[in-house]
Amino acid sequence: PQAAIPAYPTCILLALIAEHAETGRATYRSVMGRAGYRSAGSVFDYVTELKWLGLVAGGEGRHGDLRPLVRSVPFGVGASR
Repeated sequence: PQAAIPAYPTCILLALIAEHAETGRATYRSVMGRAGYRSAGSVFDYVTELKWLGLVAGGEGRHGDLRPLVRSVPFGVGASR
């Protein structure tokens, strides 16, 4: 199923994907830094929304266990012309 994702959670999702791909793990704090946010509360709220949409898992108690359930694909890859 397709879901429309507002701009702010999209920024957080892309930061989470990049952080997890680069370091093998992602925390609220690392995602906050990569996305350029100053408020951990905002990041928590957006990650909660992304979890509800089925795009992110983890974050329940273990430090550094946020996981993207999707991956980024460069624009145009796999596109039919």
